Amino acid sequence: KKLGNPEITSIKNPVFDRAMHQVKRLCNELIRKGLVDKETEVNLEVAGEINSASYRRALTTWQKEQEEIRTWAREKIIECYPEEDRKNKIPTDTEVAKYILYSEQNGRCLYTSQTITPRDFLNKQTIYDIEHTIPRSKNNDNSLKNKTLANYDFNRNYKKAILPGLINVNYKGEQIYKETILLNRNEHLKSYSFVGKKPNMNIAWNVSLSDLKFEYKKFKNAAKAITDAVAHDEVMKMAHYTKMKLDYLREKYRNFEIEEINNQFTNANLVDTRIITKYSRAYLNSYFNKVNVVNGKITDTLRKIWGLQGEEDVKDRSNHIHHCIDAIVVACVEKGTSNRISELYHKYENDYFRGNSNPRISSKEPMKNFVERMKNLHKEVLVYHKQTDRIKPLLINAQKENTKN
Repeated sequence: KKLGNPEITSIKNPVFDRAMHQVKRLCNELIRKGLVDKETEVNLEVAGEINSASYRRALTTWQKEQEEIRTWAREKIIECYPEEDRKNKIPTDTEVAKYILYSEQNGRCLYTSQTITPRDFLNKQTIYDIEHTIPRSKNNDNSLKNKTLANYDFNRNYKKAILPGLINVNYKGEQIYKETILLNRNEHLKSYSFVGKKPNMNIAWNVSLSDLKFEYKKFKNAAKAITDAVAHDEVMKMAHYTKMKLDYLREKYRNFEIEEINNQFTNANLVDTRIITKYSRAYLNSYFNKVNVVNGKITDTLRKIWGLQGEEDVKDRSNHIHHCIDAIVVACVEKGTSNRISELYHKYENDYFRGNSNPRISSKEPMKNFVERMKNLHKEVLVYHKQTDRIKPLLINAQKENTKN
């Protein structure tokens, strides 16, 4: 017996279908060669987080503030209308998003540097409209991090699908290119701070990227010097919260520098992955007797504990060997690994609070010379990466057009 057709009629997602058929081909080949059977234990990594209590409290604060910002934006939009029209005015989600972007940009178009007023984008006005900083045709990110309130004419007729870092156009006598856009970004694009208390609370958009970097570093350093557990937890909450604001603004900044699209792991990718892993488990269970779920955060933590990646390092994605290394790490996860990680961190915290200024987390490698073998894996493994041919369809379409003509 082998694995059968993995397609699900209710899911119309080409990424899902490709991934599930790849699972089928791989498993059936291993079954055919006798390398695995029904009793083989399978570990399946799923996207997820192992979050501390301080992180969860920071996330709650962040999410609450996002809702408060949306409520504030609705109120500000209503104030833009004559008093007699305000009672029945209910701002749409699109209008709220526009007002938040307008506020983030401090009332300036980051491309043309023109001043924006609410009347330019409210009440069905389209002088300024939402645009995707990195076009959705190139990177399907529809989050606020990839949106800008931009001049409608410039966006539709000049920027079009050009990446921000490659823009070099003359717009109404002004040359607009990467450097001018970055100057506007640095001067006007800000994060928020709350001013006053309810019911007179207001929101100021005056926190720069460098301010957030400084704040985050300050909280991280303060946490290292605190020995009281409760105080340490509170400072770490502020560090996590500041990091959330920093990550959002930093990604918005980076989007304006993009000159080429790489294989960034977007929110859309994450959604696809979660769908795939959810159904992969049920699909694999149709043959294998034991399929274990491994939280993705465990894999990340083990890479660092075993020395495959530094604590502050970003995973090397310069080639696809990192997928192979991740798969090996996932395969090394055993029952109780999560508990052992918790025990390691508990020991680390105890050492820290007892006065050890340089506590370390270490764990026995899963096999002899594990780190050395993983770091040299690229020398002995041939990585096959299926590359989508984007040129051939264009040539076929061009040939069809020529035939018609």
